[in-house]
Amino acid sequence: MYIFLFIFLYILFFFFFLLFFFYFYFFFIFFCFFYLFLSYHFFFLIFPSFFFFFLFFLPFFFF
Repeated sequence: MYIFLFIFLYILFFFFFLLFFFYFYFFFIFFCFFYLFLSYHFFFLIFPSFFFFFLFFLPFFFF
């Protein structure tokens, strides 16, 4: 009986972990596109803002 409980908890934990991971992954992709869209309209801010953008959001790639 405890084996079934552990299997159920393991599946539940794995499901929530995937949900959490894909939520942040798609949010990051959406934020990247939104940021590139804004940077396109403010051309003189592209290079400095790209530097700060990757400086702050690069750790999310290694999450």
